[in-house]
Amino acid sequence: MKIQFDENQLLSIYDEKLPQLKNYQYILDWYQIETTDRLIFTYQKRAWKLINLKNLGDGMQVAFSPKAPISTDSLTFDKDQFLNILSLFQGFNEETWIKYHFLPFWNWDIVVLKALLTTLNYPEINIEKTKWWTIISWLKKTFLFPETAEDHLSFLFALALIYGKFEGKDWNLKSIKIHLPLIWIQAQLEEKLINMCKNLQKIWLFIKRNTDYHAEKKIFQFQINDFELLTLFASWNSLFKDLPQRNTELISNQNTTIKNQLISFIEETTIPAISNKEQILPILKNLTLKFLKY
Repeated sequence: MKIQFDENQLLSIYDEKLPQLKNYQYILDWYQIETTDRLIFTYQKRAWKLINLKNLGDGMQVAFSPKAPISTDSLTFDKDQFLNILSLFQGFNEETWIKYHFLPFWNWDIVVLKALLTTLNYPEINIEKTKWWTIISWLKKTFLFPETAEDHLSFLFALALIYGKFEGKDWNLKSIKIHLPLIWIQAQLEEKLINMCKNLQKIWLFIKRNTDYHAEKKIFQFQINDFELLTLFASWNSLFKDLPQRNTELISNQNTTIKNQLISFIEETTIPAISNKEQILPILKNLTLKFLKY
């Protein structure tokens, strides 16, 4: 038996002696897998265990290694995606016959939004609140859904700035939640948002998503816990001096601690049939690992 990353890039031990009677399906942080039974490393209640995959339970985390981790250091925020998000909702004034853009059900401080537009060098765009929503004037842009992975990331960050909440204590970013209302906009937008998440998953960036209804209004929800994405967005957030500055030091340290605990667990594992323990340990120390939750 060997410790290895299986066809789904999960750290496991394939044992030919295990009965292979059926396939098992799981969704791990929206990463869907289907595979036969095997021994798999799981993390729960601050401890690692080796269990059969078929016994994977709620709340357990598994070790995942991206085939080719994306280099987020070279990525830059495309400020045009900020305008793209602002152009998402469009209305028409029947009295003046003038088209305008707006943000529905939006209660953020427009002083901060104006400051962000100034930072991005768009001071000509005007923002004002009305009784029902926030009106955007002098925005000469038509919404276009981004196509590339790089544009998807800038698009997602712009969504987070306008419709999101950066969560964590003492400026330590722990997660980002985004609630985007799906009203008066392209009918295909929900499908495009789902496909965007799937495409980012292909480069090993994981985003939880679901559609919910609040007061009869359809809301598309994102939740970002992926530490690589959080680190990237914290870096981009630092471009805006009018926003609270965030860091990912805590979540990075937590990820490192869990990884070190995994390495210690393997070092202490006493299964004589494992033939490559000494070879896999230095490899694990140099790999990027993510811990996906079931």
